[in-house]
Amino acid sequence: MITSRHQNTSILRPIIATVALLTAFGSLHLSAKKYEAYIDSADNYASHQHYTEAARCYREALKANPASPLNSKIFANLGICLTETGQFGLALEAFDVALVREPKSAPILTSRAKTYILTNNTEDALKDLDSALSVDSIYLSALRLRGNLHMLDSDYAAAMSDFRVINRHYPDDETGLTGLARCFEHASELRQAIEFYKQALHVSDDPDTNVALAGALINDNQLTEAREHIREAIRRHPRCANLYLMRGVVHQRMFQPEEAATDKKTAINLGADPDMADKLISTKK
Repeated sequence: MITSRHQNTSILRPIIATVALLTAFGSLHLSAKKYEAYIDSADNYASHQHYTEAARCYREALKANPASPLNSKIFANLGICLTETGQFGLALEAFDVALVREPKSAPILTSRAKTYILTNNTEDALKDLDSALSVDSIYLSALRLRGNLHMLDSDYAAAMSDFRVINRHYPDDETGLTGLARCFEHASELRQAIEFYKQALHVSDDPDTNVALAGALINDNQLTEAREHIREAIRRHPRCANLYLMRGVVHQRMFQPEEAATDKKTAINLGADPDMADKLISTKK
């Protein structure tokens, strides 16, 4: 039996539609695979601090699947990589796009705040950190940043408030402990400052915290304990110039000018600022 042309076309239509559908699904599957591969590559590059390559892969991922609901995170990661490579304007644009898609993301708001800080825009940085903490009042990264910004702005009461929140919820966080120590030191409550510096050193044996503790002990006139602390700290951090400066101050306070002069010279040889050394340790006879 001869089939009409119209009948042949009717039979072919569902076949063509099925082929088109399969092609579309195959294309989507391939696109999804490329998207995931680009993200994996970008994450790997970023974890090894290869931020230029990471940014390139994040951009390729966005091209491969521009409608993905995950793209707010991809734009945010792109912003972080651009910040790391000093492209602050492009980084802020990436964060802006991410926040249009996810306006109440504490991590993204905090990441943009970090970039604002690097451009010396502390006003907008504080706005972002306030917004982040209105979403998550104990978001650690935002609390650390805001506390330190308040310190730089000499708003010690606000800084103390943020560092107390950190200490309450994250008692072993070094930033919270040293932040509280600095606030107490500024308020001339040296015994409390010393206690928090010591707690911080139990968390991490940081050279700068060792120097800060030495300074607090000296200012509290605990010269013998300061000298002992510095001796042990130098044993662990023999290349820390400021520890020698602190020991020189102790020697000067204990009327040991030759020892003070020796430590001052060592500190300068290790990179200490000569002007600061002259202010702290007088070697004039």
